[in-house]
Amino acid sequence: MTSSFHPETVAGTTRFIARSLLVASHEPRFAGLFSTGSDAFQEPFLPAAGDRIFVQLTRHRIFRAAFLWAVGSLLPGILPHYLARKRCLEDFLRGACGAGEPPGAGCRQVVVLGAGLDAASWRLGPQFPAVRFIEVDRSPALRVKEQAMAAAGTNRANLTFLPGDLGDESLDTILGRCPVFDPTLSTFFLAEGLLMYLVPERVVSLLGELAALGGVEVPKSLGFTFMEARSEGGIGFRRSSPLVKWWMRRQGEPFRWAHSPETLDALLEGKGWLARELISSEDLRTRYLDPAGLHDEPLAVGEWLALAQTKEGQ
Repeated sequence: MTSSFHPETVAGTTRFIARSLLVASHEPRFAGLFSTGSDAFQEPFLPAAGDRIFVQLTRHRIFRAAFLWAVGSLLPGILPHYLARKRCLEDFLRGACGAGEPPGAGCRQVVVLGAGLDAASWRLGPQFPAVRFIEVDRSPALRVKEQAMAAAGTNRANLTFLPGDLGDESLDTILGRCPVFDPTLSTFFLAEGLLMYLVPERVVSLLGELAALGGVEVPKSLGFTFMEARSEGGIGFRRSSPLVKWWMRRQGEPFRWAHSPETLDALLEGKGWLARELISSEDLRTRYLDPAGLHDEPLAVGEWLALAQTKEGQ
């Protein structure tokens, strides 16, 4: 495992999502939304991020109830959304890696863009030992994960941390610093909760950079999320409190990009991609909440998931 870092801090939204998932992992009603082996995956990372007290408090039912009430009041249904979103994207990732197929049937590389404190690469690395996992993000989140894994003795031989700012640097520049990235190998790219923070021009250019890596003949697939463009303007989850947008601006992390699901195909095709799946909040409910018995659980609306494949890789 390789890395290099600079002293900064973990993004506020990254920390909030990790905290939310940790709280949810203690709640029996959400057990059916966690993938096997992921029920406590956030706990080793949060102490390294300076959240030791929060981790301890989550073991108390009263604290969890207060946290869930506060979050549910400000953004109804966001925790089930986070959980279902991660389950769906992990299904995309497993499929791309050839889960259930003969050895060698899937992609050879997974590149997670804006990885944050997500643990998918760490958990799935041992299940797909022939696949190279590369996480790209700003240094602080990667440093936290490296420290936590080193302390727990759970480093992964096929996991590489690659510092980079996708808002300011081209993907070619960032991946050019990674000795294990091979542009000639079939690759699955994952961008969970990332594109909405980039300016529209950068999203469009990033989609083109991803498709062009290694040439058009190299098969590539992309799983990502995006905020739905609303006719009334503004970008955000429906029914969210104005305090949410205020807090995000205070963190320096406002949503900057949204797109209409109806015209996503045209955007992707113009950059060398073909849309394979488009997942709405109702699809998430049908696939994940209903089978878990959460038929009446509120679910945040406003973010979509998509799976795309390069035209030449179809």
